[in-house]
Amino acid sequence: MVESNPVVAAEYKVVVIGEYSTGKTSIINRFVENDFSFQTMTTIGVDYRSKVVTIDGVRLKLKVWDTAGQEQFRTITRMHFRGAQGIILVYDITSKKSFENLRYWVEKIQDEHLKGESMVLFGNKCDLDTDREVAVSLAEKFARELGIKQFQTSAKDDINISKAFTYLTQKIKDYHGPHVYLEHVAPKAPSFYESSPTLKLGDTPNSSSNLSRKQACACKV
Repeated sequence: MVESNPVVAAEYKVVVIGEYSTGKTSIINRFVENDFSFQTMTTIGVDYRSKVVTIDGVRLKLKVWDTAGQEQFRTITRMHFRGAQGIILVYDITSKKSFENLRYWVEKIQDEHLKGESMVLFGNKCDLDTDREVAVSLAEKFARELGIKQFQTSAKDDINISKAFTYLTQKIKDYHGPHVYLEHVAPKAPSFYESSPTLKLGDTPNSSSNLSRKQACACKV
């Protein structure tokens, strides 16, 4: 449930991680705006969107960080693990490689020694089940290894998006309590974010002309 009242009890940082073209941006757009488009811009570096939700009668703001999946941006992505209370691991059910590469991200998350972060696994684009390369049973096994919950999702058809975010937010609130503020737990953002909080790292004045549009994942989460 979205709240118009700007006063919130807490702000939580949630980082969405996964390979290129798994539908991370589409997932966030569906969650924040309840919208889906096939014409989604490729994320360069990082970006974030915010949404206020109510859990157990408490207003909470989620700052959901969208990260680039391309290899050249991995260092930038890792920088933004710090201070995260929640992490969403995303793979494309039609791409076995995107699923296998999640182990790399899990290792990097563990390298950061994050305290109390809650993770969930999204098997996105479940509307494309006829093209599935990753069995649900394989995702469930991986989730059990990590001690987390998995969801089969679709941003295109709005499957399990709200349910999964609600589950994650509840987990974060139960662990941290309803009075955690990002400025207390996260490092200060670099100065170039202060003037433009949605700046995508790596942009240059002419870079927008070079951004390729991707067909937004028909992701069911």
